[in-house]
Amino acid sequence: MPTDFIKDVAAALKPPEDGAPTPEYRWRTTVAYSIVCGYGLAMLQAAAMWGFLNTFGFMGFAQAADVNARFKTAEASIAEMKTAMRADTNDLKATIIAGQIIGMHATECSARRANNTPLAESISAQISDLQVSYMRVSAGLQYPLQSCP
Repeated sequence: MPTDFIKDVAAALKPPEDGAPTPEYRWRTTVAYSIVCGYGLAMLQAAAMWGFLNTFGFMGFAQAADVNARFKTAEASIAEMKTAMRADTNDLKATIIAGQIIGMHATECSARRANNTPLAESISAQISDLQVSYMRVSAGLQYPLQSCP
């Protein structure tokens, strides 16, 4: 029965022979079947997109809950990466500031040995500022300095 229905539909779509030359008739037949096939493919695509063909493995559009879950997972991993990058950046900043403190402390000790008190006091103030910066990036740790030899 279904094959008879398909044959009847195809016969109804096929243009009637009206005495037109054979190439022209063939062209009209080709155009009619092309239109039917095009609409059929469009209907199949729409059915696949809307999930009507899920028995064949075509799931259609994503469910909103699935999309939200993926976004939440992505946001969580981005937050973890930001935290890790911030910690790495702070470690790098702390290392750089520690190097600056060591260099400034050596210069301060040289100024004190040369009895250049104004320069030593100026450098000491700069070291204090660097200590504050070091504490800010190292979670409150203070950089230990030894007294000048």
